[in-house]
Amino acid sequence: MAAARTAAIVVATLLAAAGASSTAEVGVVQQRWNFVTGGPVYSPAVSNDGRIVYVGSDDGRLYAVDTTTGLERWHYGTGGGSSCPAVSHNGRSVYVGSGNRVGLGNNSLHALDAVTGDLQWRFETGAAVFSSPAVSVDDRTVYIGSQDKRLYAVDAATGAERWHFQTGSYVFSSPVVSVDGLTVYVGSHDGRLYAIGAGAGDLQWTFGTGDGVDSSPAVSADGLTVYVGSDDGRLYAVDTATGAERWHFQTGAAVTSSPTVSADGLTVYVGSSDNRLYAVDTATGAERWHYITGGFVYVSSPVVSVDGLTVYVGSEDQRLYAIGAAAGDLRWRFETGNMVMSSPAVSADGNTVYVGSNDNRLYALETRIPVDLYACETGRCVEANDGVPKDECDRACRAPLLYACTAGQCIEAVDGIPKDDCDRVCRGSGAASDSAFAPLE
Repeated sequence: MAAARTAAIVVATLLAAAGASSTAEVGVVQQRWNFVTGGPVYSPAVSNDGRIVYVGSDDGRLYAVDTTTGLERWHYGTGGGSSCPAVSHNGRSVYVGSGNRVGLGNNSLHALDAVTGDLQWRFETGAAVFSSPAVSVDDRTVYIGSQDKRLYAVDAATGAERWHFQTGSYVFSSPVVSVDGLTVYVGSHDGRLYAIGAGAGDLQWTFGTGDGVDSSPAVSADGLTVYVGSDDGRLYAVDTATGAERWHFQTGAAVTSSPTVSADGLTVYVGSSDNRLYAVDTATGAERWHYITGGFVYVSSPVVSVDGLTVYVGSEDQRLYAIGAAAGDLRWRFETGNMVMSSPAVSADGNTVYVGSNDNRLYALETRIPVDLYACETGRCVEANDGVPKDECDRACRAPLLYACTAGQCIEAVDGIPKDDCDRVCRGSGAASDSAFAPLE
C-alpha cells in the first residue's frame, strides 16, 4: 500500500512540475463535506464569525450550514428560487431575494436573523429578485435589483422602501456600494451601468455598452474605477467620477460573470462564456493571462484567496478551478455532478472554499493541501514543492491511504469507499466524494 501511495503522489507532483495546462490533471483536493438540498445551489456567503455558511437553493429555501460539520443549523422557506445571500456588517442579519424563474411567486427581499433564521421583515417587489443584496457601510440600507426593472433602497431596520430607481430593463446585476458609501452602481439588461446616489436615488451618470449588463460591478480599492462586464463580450473600466470609459477588454463571448479586483489593485479577474478566465491589467486593460476551462464561465464569478495567490472560479463543465493568480497555472480542480454556476466563497482564514453546484449540493473544500504538493516514500516526506512547510508534508505522508492507484487504474480502496470514487481519483479528475488521502491530524 505504501508503494502504491508513493506512485500516486509522485505522478501528481511531476505533472505540476511539468507545467499545468487547461487539460492537465494536477491532483485531488480534499473535500471536507457536502450538504444536499432539493435543487440547484447558488453562491454562498460566510458569516462574519466564520461558523455558518448561508446558501440559497432552487428548492425555495435559504440554508444555514455549520462550517465545521456540514450540518444544517436552520432553513427558511423563501417561496421561490433564492438569490445569493448577503450578511450585514454587524453580522446580525442575512438578506436574500426570491422569485420564480418565470417571474411569478414570492418576489421579495427577506431579512432574517443570522443566528436563528427568524424572519425580521419582507419587502415585496414587482417581479423576481435574483440580484444579490448589497448593504450600506453603516448597515442602515439594503440595495437590491429586481426583474421589475428597478433598483430599490430598503430600510434595514424596518423593511420600508427608502427610494427606487427605474432602469430600462430587468436588473439581474447585483448592486455594489462605492468606497465612500455615497454611490450605488448597478447594471441593467438595457445595456447600461448606472451610478445612483445612495441617499436619495438620484442619477449621477450612466455608461452605455453594446448589450445587456447582467454582470455585477466591482469597485477598485481607491474608489476611482468601477469594472463591469457586458453581454457584448467586453470588460469595461469606467471612471467613477465622470462615467467615462478608461479602457475595455474584448473577450470571445458574453461576460455575465462579475469581475473581482486583486488586493494590490493591479489585476482584475473575470470569466467569459468563451470558456475562459481572464486576468487583466487594471492600468492598461491588457491581458496578463487567460485559463481555458471546459465550459462557459457564465454566472460563476472569480474569487481571490486570502493570501492573494489563487483565483477560484466555477465552470459549466461541472468543475471548480483553483488557478495561480500570478501566472494562470492550474493548481487543482474539483469536479461536481453538474454545472457550477455558483461563485465560490472563501473562509476568513483562507483554508476552506465553499461552492454550490447544479447537482443540488454545497461543497466545502480544503484549500491548503492538494496532494500534488508532496512526494512521499514509505510514509515519509521526500520532497515538498517550494513554499510548502516541511511539517505539512510530513503529516500528509503519514496520513492513512484511502485509495491505491497504478498507471491511472484503481487497484485498491479501503472498506466503505465506493469503487467508482476510487476509479475517478485514479484517473486524476478529482471527482470524488472523499479525498485521496485522509485529513491531517
